[in-house]
Amino acid sequence: MKARKPSWEAFHVKNTQKGAVVWEARAVHFFPCAEGLPGDELWLVVARNVLDGEVKYFLSNAPADAPLEVLVHVAFSRDPIEKLFKESKGQVGLDHFEVQRYREVQLDPEMGPRERTRRLRKVLRRIAYCQASNHRVACSHRKKRLQRLRRLGIVLPELRKCFDGF
Repeated sequence: MKARKPSWEAFHVKNTQKGAVVWEARAVHFFPCAEGLPGDELWLVVARNVLDGEVKYFLSNAPADAPLEVLVHVAFSRDPIEKLFKESKGQVGLDHFEVQRYREVQLDPEMGPRERTRRLRKVLRRIAYCQASNHRVACSHRKKRLQRLRRLGIVLPELRKCFDGF
């Protein structure tokens, strides 16, 4: 008797600046074998990105009755953890902008108030330009990603979400 393959289920995993990230996943419950003896029961979760075909594999020791939605949520939990670190860095003042050269933000103690103001305004203008440029690019990426998903027949509101407490 041939074992039946589980079917692929689509999940809206997260939202990024480029738009929604959609993965299809399936899981199989199995007992790995070590030295001829069965080991602890595990889940093998296989996920593939619907847009670029990237495939990821995850092993989990979740209970046998764990729903696929929970397995996928845990497998892709790295992003919320990274966001938490980023927010924490911001709270202690380590999230400031990055510049290519230290000279741009270095303020010479002998520099007069006019020169200091001029240099700070220059840096602030560059930051504002970069933020506006990033916003335009992000909007364009989101629009393109949504169009690609629609061409594949994927409708975001109909997918199960695997983030924000699903």
